[in-house]
Amino acid sequence: TEKQLFLNADTKPHGMTKIMYQIAVQWKKTREEDPGKLTQSLRVTLMQCLMLEWHKRLEEMMKTAETKEAMKKWGYILEEEGETLWLYQKWNPDQQKMESDPTKTPVKHHELLQMVTEMKQAIHDHRETIIHKFASTRPMTENMQPGVLPFILSIGMRLPEAAMVYNHLARLEGSTALMIVGMQLRKERLKRQPLAQEISKALGNR
Repeated sequence: TEKQLFLNADTKPHGMTKIMYQIAVQWKKTREEDPGKLTQSLRVTLMQCLMLEWHKRLEEMMKTAETKEAMKKWGYILEEEGETLWLYQKWNPDQQKMESDPTKTPVKHHELLQMVTEMKQAIHDHRETIIHKFASTRPMTENMQPGVLPFILSIGMRLPEAAMVYNHLARLEGSTALMIVGMQLRKERLKRQPLAQEISKALGNR
């Protein structure tokens, strides 16, 4: 069995699409020129790239007071009793903007770092067994137009580590912590829409 998550990637420079495009180009070049050097699929390579960059930015964002103040202004974090907490946001359709979501409990920074570390390790150890699919719904290009590029992530649920990866990510639906890599995540709804079914089928096991 597997479970699906959907990620919307901001194509602006602060996002991950340009980095992932470059990784994909290099992976495909290696596949053509010297496939014996490849030790894992493109989907796992891209997911590892995302996790590594996310972890790095989470650490970097805490190093200067200026950066922390900016994130407070954006509504990403707050500081309470010496703890940095990552908040949640949701879309307000009336005002056409993101706003704070008080229905969800903020995640402590050190706990978030631990979650990302655990996911990185699980994906490193189990690779394709956990990551069944991870691909954009339309091709990545070197110079993407400003906007959003949707990705589908399918996680195979055979291992306890896979359940951990899924549960960690699902817990972060709406979390501002993902916004520092230009990502927004949502869980699959109980009944998948026909379009999502067709996209997933078309992607196969990329």
